[in-house]
Amino acid sequence: MLKFITGVSKYIIYTFQFVIVILGALMILFGLLPIVHGGYDSLYSKLAVGLGVTVFIIAFLGCFGAIRENRTMLTAHAVILLILFIVQIALAITVAIAIGNGYFDDMTSKLDKVFTDDHKLFNKLQLWLDCCGVSNYTDYVKNNQPFPGSCCGESDDFDASGERSCEIGYVFHTGCADNLTNYFEDNFRWISGIAIGFAVFEILASLFTFWTSRHLTKK
Repeated sequence: MLKFITGVSKYIIYTFQFVIVILGALMILFGLLPIVHGGYDSLYSKLAVGLGVTVFIIAFLGCFGAIRENRTMLTAHAVILLILFIVQIALAITVAIAIGNGYFDDMTSKLDKVFTDDHKLFNKLQLWLDCCGVSNYTDYVKNNQPFPGSCCGESDDFDASGERSCEIGYVFHTGCADNLTNYFEDNFRWISGIAIGFAVFEILASLFTFWTSRHLTKK
């Protein structure tokens, strides 16, 4: 009976992880397409490729380890899932403490340094949040700086004719401090729910894989 249950468990792991391997490969593909064909090296593309590679490797260990009954690969798969679970719990506690201490209450002072010292990062933030400046677009006016393309949703500061791609009449009027604060407030609950769901899945999958690996013939 135990042998039968172990066999079923093996194929459950294989089938489920095979699907995740495909999903990981698709994430890599969709992340690379804008870079290869469009030359658009966005933050989302990099995140998709990075996450896709991570998902692919973890799922491949479980998929191949299950079908080959390789205890080493299955154990590695289970250990990685357990580590991810611990990291997520640590991050959740850190964020909860930060919120409790009012870390996200004053975004303006925190973004001022980024605005001054890291223009590349701030441009990505403006593209992501559809915002301009820390408080609003007048931050550029007060500093006698031209508007970057990101203030108008453009990835480049100049168009094909060499003219600036963002002018005063087209800039985002809201600042990044308010938009980022609103983003955290609007999305915290569902992001927390998804994180908890993944954490529960990871610990259950890790325990299930550990159990299956223990009862397989060692290879």
